[in-house]
Amino acid sequence: MLEGRQRDGGRTGGRFLCVWRALRSRFVGSAVLVLAVVPVAAGAPLAASGHAAPRRDRGLIVFLDAGSGEQLARVAANGVVDAAVADGRGGWFVGGSFTRLGHRRHIGIAHVLRGGAVDESWQGSVGSVSGRAVSVQALARAGTRLYLAGAFARVGGLHRPGLGALDTDSGSGIRGWRPRPLLWLDVGALLATGPRLLVAGQFSYPTAGISALDARTGAIDPGWNPHLRVIGDAGSFSTLLRHDGRVYVAGSFRVAGLRRNGLVALNPRSGRPDTRWAPRAQNCPVCNHFA
Repeated sequence: MLEGRQRDGGRTGGRFLCVWRALRSRFVGSAVLVLAVVPVAAGAPLAASGHAAPRRDRGLIVFLDAGSGEQLARVAANGVVDAAVADGRGGWFVGGSFTRLGHRRHIGIAHVLRGGAVDESWQGSVGSVSGRAVSVQALARAGTRLYLAGAFARVGGLHRPGLGALDTDSGSGIRGWRPRPLLWLDVGALLATGPRLLVAGQFSYPTAGISALDARTGAIDPGWNPHLRVIGDAGSFSTLLRHDGRVYVAGSFRVAGLRRNGLVALNPRSGRPDTRWAPRAQNCPVCNHFA
């Protein structure tokens, strides 16, 4: 994660934030995907009422050459792009709080092709019942299934509040994948690993912090329990990473019976903490991302 000031002192001014998706799954061929948040200027123009217009940060997706760092393509969004996952063919699925990506209308979810063009033939969708704004905060892919979590009530026209699945080829909702429980709030990260989808967030049911669902049906895996303790109302799980036979977890939490604050490695089959992996990070009650 990099934070700094714009060199050109451009229109947005202030600070900008770049989140480098440096995990191996974020590399496709020779390209690296970068998601950037471009804040609206503090001195935003007044609305017709005379009050300051609501601030809405914009998003930017940049494709860089992994070897030289040269920019290959860029796509602008009218809202923040929070999540990205490789499509397995050189492109990406991206999610966020945007309603337009590039020059076309895409609400919360879209498919970006290998060269950086937005895929207009892919019609995946999220929506709400009341007409409220929606957003996608986490994505994971397993084969032809795209799992997504966020602030929404419908996925591909199906009633899936907070968590659902789309077909990666057509964008249609997958009716046979019905998560239990049906309602999911405050999900921060998703990870598809083997026959399971790990769902992490600020919740205590069905298991505290991280639950394992059947990747094919959405049924809960009752035997998968890492015995985590969420830290009050601020507890969170921001990153899940599968590597070398372990699932690494970062966020704001504690582990029952172990000295682990904000970092832990889990057995992907059972969810049990790996006692051999003891991070030495000091003063890390809240860990945001792995790289």
